[in-house]
Amino acid sequence: MTLVRCLPLLLLLAASACAVPGIEPQHDAHRSHDCRSGDVRVDGGTTEDALIVCAAAHSVSAFFRNIGLSRTAAITVLLVDRMPSENGDNVLGCFNPEDAQVTVLSLRAGSDRGRWLGQSIDRTLYHSLVAHEIAHALAWCNAPGNALSVRASEYVAYVVMFATMESGRREAILADAPGVSFDREGEISETFYYLAPSQFGIAAYRHYLRPENGARFLRAVMSGAALPAVD
Repeated sequence: MTLVRCLPLLLLLAASACAVPGIEPQHDAHRSHDCRSGDVRVDGGTTEDALIVCAAAHSVSAFFRNIGLSRTAAITVLLVDRMPSENGDNVLGCFNPEDAQVTVLSLRAGSDRGRWLGQSIDRTLYHSLVAHEIAHALAWCNAPGNALSVRASEYVAYVVMFATMESGRREAILADAPGVSFDREGEISETFYYLAPSQFGIAAYRHYLRPENGARFLRAVMSGAALPAVD
């Protein structure tokens, strides 16, 4: 069975929006857009949405290249006003490896969900939603056999999301969760992720920031040497 990586409402984090001019000029809503950098196509949404998606794709691709993971895939990002019913009511975005497709709520639909962690879902937060799902996609195509455990895939997606986030927003979010961190690899569990996904993401990023971890540990995760599947 193929696992679909989904981002519930509780999981959104932040990153810088529209940092890169990302698409061929298009001015009508609900069209297809091809990002200039990377193999990303955006279907649906508005031109503003597509700009944010392409900027997120650029940031995530650059992060992976910087840690020595350069394999890419043709990814379609489908922007919708309502997520498919099989994904559940609280899901904001999903990556399906069967067709290398990311499905994400449009900026307007995401904003209509209200506030998250005391903040409105704005362009910056929307950038992070997309970055999280594109990180899942690039992790999938760079993993041996296109396979990662749930905890490994989520660790990578959250680290990339936080690392590409606008620093002021990131620090504000981290400040709201003092002391939340993984001290050792054995604490990074799928049970923790399922019970407290946003806390898992914060703890994962703080674990990544430790000098002994960083890119070295992330590459170990991607190779399957760290955070393997457990029975």
